[in-house]
Amino acid sequence: MGVMRRFLILALAAAVACKSNPAITTKVYPISLELPEQLERQPSTQLVRRAARNTTIWQDLITQGRPDQATALAIAIGRTVDENFEVFVEVARNGALKTLRNEAVKCLAFSRQHRLEATTVLVGMLDDPTAAIVANAVRGIGLLKDSRTELAPLIHLLAHGSPRVRTESARALKELFMAREPMLVLTPQQRVALDRLGAMSTDRTNTAGRRAAVWALAYMRNPETIYFLLSSLEDTDVRVQVGGLLGIEKLADPRAIAPLLEYLNRNSTEAGSSWARRALIKIAVAEGRAASEAELATMGTGVAEWQDLFRAKPQPAPKTG
Repeated sequence: MGVMRRFLILALAAAVACKSNPAITTKVYPISLELPEQLERQPSTQLVRRAARNTTIWQDLITQGRPDQATALAIAIGRTVDENFEVFVEVARNGALKTLRNEAVKCLAFSRQHRLEATTVLVGMLDDPTAAIVANAVRGIGLLKDSRTELAPLIHLLAHGSPRVRTESARALKELFMAREPMLVLTPQQRVALDRLGAMSTDRTNTAGRRAAVWALAYMRNPETIYFLLSSLEDTDVRVQVGGLLGIEKLADPRAIAPLLEYLNRNSTEAGSSWARRALIKIAVAEGRAASEAELATMGTGVAEWQDLFRAKPQPAPKTG
């Protein structure tokens, strides 16, 4: 039996099953009767494939620490996407092959002239049944960083069944939180985000998810995140620790003084010690232990000198006017 004949029989069987069973979803994902070989020869397929290969090279450049080359390549990918924007949108939404749709979704994240439209298209992909497509759509939303993006769909995906989707959602939320004002008073929606990110930040089965969640919590800049941020200092992963220290620095919360000193006492990594010092400087200035951060420039990472500083009587606030 030929490939095309088997395909038509399966398609007919699926249609009969959907009609006879109302419980089966009736949502339609367009298909093509062309064979994969024919699809590969289409100009749109070749265009998307080339651009997608460049997104892989771009990721490699980021990983290798070559930001200048990565930026130049991202601009080139974006130019290709913007010049053929409707093609990429059509393939992302209606491509006959999942792999091709997935590649088009990846490419849309590099649009520059159509950032809002690309974000809108990617948000519309978040209910796709394929987890890989959802994960790449979320990742694209984070890369596009459009401050007008609604947070609700991403917060909802923090409870998705796929660990990768949850991780990418936390990463995207971090990027969007960075573009917003500090969340000093949480809305009900933001409280859901806090609870879900907090749960992710302690999930020992998903290191990438813990990293993403802690960094997202850091950029919420809400006092209620302090408990999760302090907990991250006990994590065995340095990137999780640094995310927690960044959040503590942004809050300048005096409740973190003792845990930070304890962290310095046991920590041996240069990155962790440096970030802990930064957080202590922010807290010291906020607490009136110094008039400015410059006054503490000579402070190192020794626990004793920080203990002496916080034992001292706070300086009076400078007079104004």
